[in-house]
Amino acid sequence: MPSTKIETNIWGIFKKKKIYRNEVANNFPFKPKNGTPIIGIWYNDGKDKNMAAGLIDGLKSIGIPVVLITKTDGAVPFDFREKCATVSTHDANYRMFYEACDMMIMMNDAVDENFLYDLWQNGIIPIAIEGIDAISNYNPNNETGNAFTYASKNIWEIFAAVVRGIETYKFPYDWKHIIRQGLKSL
Repeated sequence: MPSTKIETNIWGIFKKKKIYRNEVANNFPFKPKNGTPIIGIWYNDGKDKNMAAGLIDGLKSIGIPVVLITKTDGAVPFDFREKCATVSTHDANYRMFYEACDMMIMMNDAVDENFLYDLWQNGIIPIAIEGIDAISNYNPNNETGNAFTYASKNIWEIFAAVVRGIETYKFPYDWKHIIRQGLKSL
């Protein structure tokens, strides 16, 4: 049986996400619809540009809003700015965009555990490559796992992991459960 503290945290997370989602909604090329997740891409400042561009185009084509987060000001290609919201970790409103995300795509192989814990504390489900110690792929049949993983770093496997996340998001019980699993990982 889940602890009361985790359940309280989940409701607090949802409340905060709703506020932040409304605050950042006008910064997207199209307003995020209710019932649709916001997906973040942790952009490696120029690395994997083609893969990020393909993911942004693919998610835009199915009506999913994207936040491209970069560590460096001015590192986001201009054509990305027309397709998604962009924010630097140095921007004053960075945390609002970050915490509005429901999932975060990480294309680098080395993921800092502190970063993963920050994601989970804010109800953001990681989408990352398999083999990272702190994460386990979500299995809806067994209701286990705290992330959506992909086996190799290619656009199709990443996109498939994202689509699994989007489908899970459509089921509130399952989505709360995966957030609960992430919070238990802390």
